[in-house]
Amino acid sequence: MDPSARPRRLLPAALVLALAALLALLVVPAQPARAYNASSSACALQGTTAYTDEGQQTDHTRFQNPIGTKQIGLIYVDFPDAPGTTLPLTSYYDTLKGATDWMRNASYGQTTLDIRAPYANRVHMPKNSTDYTWERGFSWSTHQVYVEDALTAAANAGVDLTRYDMFYVVPTATATAIGHSPTFIQDPASPTWVWNPRTGTWVTIHWAVTFGQDIWTWGYKVADHETGHTFGLPDLYAFNGNQYVGGWDLMGRISGPPTPSGPTSGDRVAPERHTSGAAGTTSHRPHRHGAAPHGSCRGRRRGSLALKPALVDRAASGCRPVRLGDGLYERRTQ
Repeated sequence: MDPSARPRRLLPAALVLALAALLALLVVPAQPARAYNASSSACALQGTTAYTDEGQQTDHTRFQNPIGTKQIGLIYVDFPDAPGTTLPLTSYYDTLKGATDWMRNASYGQTTLDIRAPYANRVHMPKNSTDYTWERGFSWSTHQVYVEDALTAAANAGVDLTRYDMFYVVPTATATAIGHSPTFIQDPASPTWVWNPRTGTWVTIHWAVTFGQDIWTWGYKVADHETGHTFGLPDLYAFNGNQYVGGWDLMGRISGPPTPSGPTSGDRVAPERHTSGAAGTTSHRPHRHGAAPHGSCRGRRRGSLALKPALVDRAASGCRPVRLGDGLYERRTQ
């Protein structure tokens, strides 16, 4: 196949997405909302964004199924204005490798992250780090360019992209312009293709976590948080603070809930377990950090929500809010 001839897009250009970052860290394209939740229950949580949201079925044309082993290619990158000089890259890998144990434990063995670094050196990005406009709220298309550049460089260095379900892209520590760690989510209407010389084919890139310098603050838990977005899990915090679920769910405060000896590792509350495939295994297990039993969940979707006053008013129809740490979760009284 001629690498200069990209595959034709399957859908008309009119369906090109509105480019916006979702909740600043999760970068997904915007499309018209879909009515996923058909429940007539007064306690059912209704989705509003049709992507990473509460109260809807996960759209697996966009997000990956969390069950099973996920093959993750770990790609190290540097830039003309931020060259990497230190080898080996052990400190980068060691910072992220704990994500495997956390995910396996949080999912009760349902999800395994098999993180491998197929190229033992950095690959070189074609632009300066400052040219990627790396700021919160940047567009999906800007993020797409970064992902394409990183994985094109990896493929040209000999990495076989077809072997991986998703990718972790890690910048050199000198690239201070790459600050935060957003997640790249595919848009089936605008596929992201990278030429793979190993197979002589175009490869569609579905998901990637593009780490920033905050990995040195959050450690491996930022990998678990961001990978959760590829399963369809939403952020459970507000950008003016951590007042929603706080640290009781990893999709809230990444550092975990506070304890007398300091923050501990956050877990997943019941609806998040439902989405991430571990809900069916929790009925006979202790519910760590106060998470409500799955059987009590009528919302059936993700997250220990900060309930709006309108939701609290549903008590008259048989629902009551139950406090989990510094967040709220809706359950039915029977």
